[in-house]
Amino acid sequence: MDDYNTRLSLQRGNKTSEYLVGQGVDRGSLRVSARGENSPVGSNETASGRQLNRRVEFTIQAAKFSPTAKTYIAEPGMTLYRLAKKFNTTVEELKRLNGIQSDVLRAYQPMRIPFGASVSDSNEGSLTTALTSPSGTKSYIIKKGDTIFSIALTNNMTVERFRELNQLDNNFIRPGRTVWVEPRY
Repeated sequence: MDDYNTRLSLQRGNKTSEYLVGQGVDRGSLRVSARGENSPVGSNETASGRQLNRRVEFTIQAAKFSPTAKTYIAEPGMTLYRLAKKFNTTVEELKRLNGIQSDVLRAYQPMRIPFGASVSDSNEGSLTTALTSPSGTKSYIIKKGDTIFSIALTNNMTVERFRELNQLDNNFIRPGRTVWVEPRY
């Protein structure tokens, strides 16, 4: 009987999974687990307990986050030409990324820059990851005295997950930088 219930649960789970994929959920982030008599949550002695035991459990995992752009806050006097040169891109690409037609760049205007574009060591403007939050995360601005460990601990994350989420190769962080955290309560 348990094999029948497990197969039935799996069929139901797969149908539900197909529905979710049809609604735009990434197939790779879905995990279906058919449950039956072997892993009860209720007593098989009662009708309600048996009903609880005939179930399908879903896990929907957050997708990996790969930023496509960074945000640059322009200092007074910055031009689109200088910005393009600074980040080894073109004025046309900056206009496309930012949906602008004008050649005028206002002071403190946020500008999207192609991710991976190298920046010179100049102090003009500031660069942060674009504020497009990965699912289940929120942004956090690093404060003086913060460490990777203290930020991870405060948000009930592992240091490894913090580093993975923020694409860090080392433990160096800078005050003022925006990072992603996955708070777990």
